[in-house]
Amino acid sequence: MRKILFIATLLFISKICFSQQSIYTIDFYIGYLRYQNDSVHFESPKHITTTTSGLTNIISIGRTINYEFGIKVEILKSRFQDTLSYIVGKAYYIKKAGKWEEILKFCHDWETVALITERIRFSPPKYVWGGGSTLEPIEYEVRQNDYYYISK
Repeated sequence: MRKILFIATLLFISKICFSQQSIYTIDFYIGYLRYQNDSVHFESPKHITTTTSGLTNIISIGRTINYEFGIKVEILKSRFQDTLSYIVGKAYYIKKAGKWEEILKFCHDWETVALITERIRFSPPKYVWGGGSTLEPIEYEVRQNDYYYISK
């Protein structure tokens, strides 16, 4: 009887711990990437989708002759003002000699995270309006749109 009670308690605790973890889907539409004098431009924005429970690995988002570009994203829940909201942090990387090197980081900021049932399902946008770059001289520049969804 003790064994059954012990196993039931473990199952209950593990269900509580793992059921609180949300699953996020991220859609990236990449239009342009540039590092120093090397760049890649996509005629139609390149579409990349990933799923995460909070922090992604570095995801390859494009390649030029000399570099591979990557992005890492973290999504966090916040109940700061008694309402559920989300904050997102992003960092961009280039791969040099087989190793990822961080070149641009956006600190965590508030972001809209929609339900997965509201996911935008249409042909890729004809242009990209989001982006960022490092300060002068511009060594890195990215033009991309990203959309965030929660499925659990």
